Amino acid sequence: MTDIQLLKRLTLWERLGWLLKKRKKKVIKAIIIILLVFFFISFIQSIVSTNQANVAENYITESEARLEQINSTINQVSNRLENNPKMYKEYELYDDQIGEEKDDYESLISELADIKKDFDHKDIKKVIYQFQHDEDEKNVIFSDKIAAMEKSVASFNEKTTEVIELDKYLISKYPKFSKFKESLDDRLKLRFDNLNIIQSKGKNARVKNNANMYFTQINEQKKRFINGLEHVKEYTSDSHGSLSLTELRQMKEKYLSQNTLLDNVNSSIANFDNYWSELHSQYYTIVKNQYSSKSTDYVTENNPKYKEWTETETYQDTETYTEKVYVGSRIVDDQKEDIYENVTKERPVTKTRTVTKNNGQPVTISVPYDVYTFYYTVEMHSPNGVTEDTEKAGEKHEKYDTSVNSWDYIESQKVGYTEWKKLWDDNSGILRGKNLSPRLE
Repeated sequence: MTDIQLLKRLTLWERLGWLLKKRKKKVIKAIIIILLVFFFISFIQSIVSTNQANVAENYITESEARLEQINSTINQVSNRLENNPKMYKEYELYDDQIGEEKDDYESLISELADIKKDFDHKDIKKVIYQFQHDEDEKNVIFSDKIAAMEKSVASFNEKTTEVIELDKYLISKYPKFSKFKESLDDRLKLRFDNLNIIQSKGKNARVKNNANMYFTQINEQKKRFINGLEHVKEYTSDSHGSLSLTELRQMKEKYLSQNTLLDNVNSSIANFDNYWSELHSQYYTIVKNQYSSKSTDYVTENNPKYKEWTETETYQDTETYTEKVYVGSRIVDDQKEDIYENVTKERPVTKTRTVTKNNGQPVTISVPYDVYTFYYTVEMHSPNGVTEDTEKAGEKHEKYDTSVNSWDYIESQKVGYTEWKKLWDDNSGILRGKNLSPRLE
C-alpha cells in the first residue's frame, strides 16, 4: 500500500501524527518559520509603537519651547508698556490686548497639560492626532494654535517696539534740520564769494556760465529745503503719546522726504566745490621718450622627435566556465533522482591585445621665445614740481607676432605729445597735441 492510499484511511489527527513521524525535520522547520514570522511581526509593531511615542514626545517638547518663547515675548511687551505708558496714544488698547494675549497663553498651557496627561497614560494616537491634520485638513491642531499666537504676539511686539523707535528717530531728526537751515546762509556766502572770483578769473564764458549754473542749483535746492521744512511739524519729547502708530509712520515719511531735500542741498554744494577744485588745477604733461625691453617666455610644445606606434601582442590569461557535476541522489515519490550542481572552474587561455609604444623621447618640450615690451615716458609739470611716469604701450611675442622689434605707438604716446590743463579753466578746455608751448601760471 502506498503512502497516499494509507493517508486516505487516516483521521486528521492521525494524518498529523503520521506526517510528524515520517517528515519530522520538515515539520519542525515549518514550525520554526512560523515562530520567526510571528516574532518579526511583533518586533516591527514594537518599533512602530516606540517611534510613535518618540514623535509624540517631540511634538510636546517643541510646543513647550515655543510657548516659552511666546511667554518671554509677552513679558517684554508688558514691561515695555509698563515702563513707557506716556509713549503710546493707544495705551489703553495695547494694555487690553496684552491682557488678552496672557489669557490665550494660559489657555494653551492648560491644553498642553491635558495633552501631556494623555501621553503619560500611553494614549499616543490621541496625542499625535492633536498635532497632525486629518485627510480633509479640517481639524484645528495644537501646532496651528501656537503658530497663530506666535504671529499675533510677534506683530504686537513689533508695533510697540516701532513706536519707541519712531519716537527716537523723530526727536533726533528735527534739530538736525534746524541746525542745517541755520548754517545755509554762511555756506552759500562762501560759495558766492568763490563765484565772484571765477567770474573775474575764468578763462572763458563756458567756465563762468558753468559756475553760475552750479551756484543756481544750490539756491534752488536751498529754497526747496526751506519750503519743505515749513510743512514739517516739529516733534519733541513733549510730543510723547500725541500720535498713533499710523500717524508716527506718516510723520517719518515726511521727515524722510525732508532729509532727501537736505541731501540734495549738500549734493549741489559738493558739485560747486568740485568744479572750484577743477578750476584750481593746472599742469601739463609731455611724452619724453620711448624704449623697449626683452625677456624670455618658455612655451610648452609638442616634441617633434617624439614617435609613437601600436603593436599587437599575445599574453596568457584565464577564463571561467561552468560545468555540471554529480553530487549524489535522492528518493522522490519512491523514485531515485540524481542531483547535479553547477560548478565554476578556470582554464588557461591565450589572448591578444594592442599596446602603444614610443621611442623614449619626451612628449612635450619647453621652447624659449623672445618677448618685447614697449614703454613711453611721461613727464608732468605742476606747481608741486616735476614728476616722471613710465607707461606700458604693449608687448609682442616672437611666437605669435610679426615685427617684434618695433611698436606702432598711437598719437598720445609719441614723443612731444602734450596735454595742457590751464589754471581757471575746466577739463573741457584741456589742450592736446604737439608744439603747444605750455607753461604754469
